[in-house]
Amino acid sequence: MQNLRDRIGRNRNVFIELFAAAAIAALIWALKWLFWGAQPIDGDGPAYLRMARGEMVFPPQNFHILTPRLAGWLFPNDPVQGFIAIAVVSFVGATVAVDLILRKIEFKLSFAERALGTGLFFATCTGAFMFRNYFWTDSLSYFLLAVACAATLYGRNGLVAVATLVGVFNRETALFIIPVWIIYNFGKESVAVFLRRFALTFLPAFTGYYVLHKTPLFFGYDPLHLNYLEPEIMIQLFRETLGWLGTDSIFYGLAICVFLAYSAAWFLAAVGVLANFRLKNIAAPSNALWALALPVLATLLLVDWRRGFQPIFPAVIVSAVLGVRLITANLPKFNWYLLAIASAVASAVMTEAWYSTPMRTPVIIAFSGWLAVLAFVLGFKFLRNGQYNNEADFKN
Repeated sequence: MQNLRDRIGRNRNVFIELFAAAAIAALIWALKWLFWGAQPIDGDGPAYLRMARGEMVFPPQNFHILTPRLAGWLFPNDPVQGFIAIAVVSFVGATVAVDLILRKIEFKLSFAERALGTGLFFATCTGAFMFRNYFWTDSLSYFLLAVACAATLYGRNGLVAVATLVGVFNRETALFIIPVWIIYNFGKESVAVFLRRFALTFLPAFTGYYVLHKTPLFFGYDPLHLNYLEPEIMIQLFRETLGWLGTDSIFYGLAICVFLAYSAAWFLAAVGVLANFRLKNIAAPSNALWALALPVLATLLLVDWRRGFQPIFPAVIVSAVLGVRLITANLPKFNWYLLAIASAVASAVMTEAWYSTPMRTPVIIAFSGWLAVLAFVLGFKFLRNGQYNNEADFKN
């Protein structure tokens, strides 16, 4: 009976935390709307808006049917409101999914560390772009990807199957969960059982993808395609994405895209990856999440680099939180809070720099401030370790 009470109490605490995360996400969205208002319809937005109104568009947007058709169905007279509603729900849902990922028991993250993880989601590219680019299909895609990642780590293959099946009608990004699932599950059971589970989990998504791309069921005609493996098509798409950089230097522009995707969180995540070697118990879920990098790297020639690194947000967030823990280990608690707050604030400022002119000013200020905080914490750690070493030498 006591065990049952304890379990009910834990479940209640989990529900309260998830509800709080959802409420904070909704509040963050409302505050952004209050300060920045409606966002311009740019990029792929006009094409998706035409789809929501029942018009035909060309590849690759023509296969991303879920968000625009759902927006048009929800608000037939004003699909714009439908895009906003989908993005709000996706933002809140992705926040809850991220919190569930951070609650994975192997990570042994505290409440404050999970709060930092959700804060980094708000601050970095995936969460920030859900508000800035709500006319695109990214919001729903990454919400479903976060759900699939959480379901994989918790062994809920049925939910993985549903999220992936629904996701392929929104964007091909839904299939990025496959390497995560393979790495996390391979070796846990016999090969025959593994293959059967793989087939049952992903066959619905493969079937849906085939029906969408190869049959007239959803369009009323044979859909148009682009051969992404054809060199001329790849070069054309890559040149189109380069046009978004706003700089004459390709390498400088691409470097900016990579850096601003997660800014300070990149460096924290690099430190956090070291925790995989020091703490073997977290290696399996953390390494599995980093498998998202495989399809991301494979598609960089075909996507806008400002958006291309969004799918790896679960891996970056988990590793960044572990990185803060590793950097501040054995230090007074205020060091953790100082670095955590500085990291979230600096990341938010640098992500929003995409929408500032000139963008370098907020980036330089935010990154310099974050480096100063990091230097303080590392300096404090160096002095503290030196003090302990001196005391040990004195005792000897």
